[in-house]
Amino acid sequence: MISFAQPYFNEQTLKKILSRFQQVLESGRLTNGRCVREVESLFAELLNGRGVVATNSCTASLHLSMILAGITPRDEVIVPSNTFVSTANAVLYCNAKPVFAEIDPSTLNIDPEDVLNRITEKTRAIVPVHLCGKPCEMDHLMEIAEEHNLTVIEDCAHALGSKYKNQPCGTFGQFACFSFYPTKVIASAEGGLLVSNDKDAITLGRVLINQGRTGTGPNEITEVGYNYRMNELQAAVILEQLPELDGFVKTRNEIAKHYTERLADTDNISLVVETPQERSSFYAYAIRILDISRDAVRQQLLKHGIETSIMYNPVHLQPVYRKLYGYEQGSLPITEKTCSQIINLPMHVGLSLEEVDYVCDTLKNAVKL
Repeated sequence: MISFAQPYFNEQTLKKILSRFQQVLESGRLTNGRCVREVESLFAELLNGRGVVATNSCTASLHLSMILAGITPRDEVIVPSNTFVSTANAVLYCNAKPVFAEIDPSTLNIDPEDVLNRITEKTRAIVPVHLCGKPCEMDHLMEIAEEHNLTVIEDCAHALGSKYKNQPCGTFGQFACFSFYPTKVIASAEGGLLVSNDKDAITLGRVLINQGRTGTGPNEITEVGYNYRMNELQAAVILEQLPELDGFVKTRNEIAKHYTERLADTDNISLVVETPQERSSFYAYAIRILDISRDAVRQQLLKHGIETSIMYNPVHLQPVYRKLYGYEQGSLPITEKTCSQIINLPMHVGLSLEEVDYVCDTLKNAVKL
């Protein structure tokens, strides 16, 4: 079976991780210690000196961003519906309302023009999701945010290593959130980052992840906090992959280039538009299947030993969001149609070009159905 995604640890990296594990276990400090501090320091360098708080998930980071941005029950936050549900759930955690904007089918990212259409007097923030690692149109979105005095929270779960106009994704908005879920560009046993250019927010973020206290032990509880700490074993896995980040992204781009060359001008397949002003991490390689059943194509690929995924079932049509807000089929017609067409092809550092060729050959036969 050719897997859709999987973490990659070469022999040398694996040895270094196990060595780190031994050091951590022998130290007796298993959470929020030296390895976590090193993760925060190294990613701060990578992200143009922004403040970084290591967390136990991107979901936790999104929730913290909402709190630190001052989102209240009276507020609305504009998000895409073509995203993992945690993007919208983080808004609900603050008892605010997620407002779903359409996406651009050519990029699969949130459509800035539709964002403009969704802004009301209650709007307080925009959450651009760099889907599959492809950067959103940050110039346009930042202009909209500035004009309407909105906070921008970048969902960079897919975008570690992505750049827009040579600037790292995660350094445009007031806040950004990253993921180390096992399928991500750098994988761990979960984990996330909260990133901000606001020093006070970072200081408060450190308190909030630690049950509302500074340090350990019987310190005063100054805030209603959470157990959102990253542990030392998660951090150790991340640290030993970080030197390989550029290589990981380069390899993913080489795989993506091969896919694009093999699939260009194929009937019933639409490729995501790529531009010179961006570098995608290619967390995933997404295509759209036109005029025939996406699900039938996926079944054909699976019969030939090729695992694929979708991205995503629209959040606004999930049962809980239908119940909360009364969404129905047709509420976001562009997003709904696009999501019904998307297939994510296998993409990970361990994927060989021969396997990519096999995927492409099988796919080309499948879309003739």
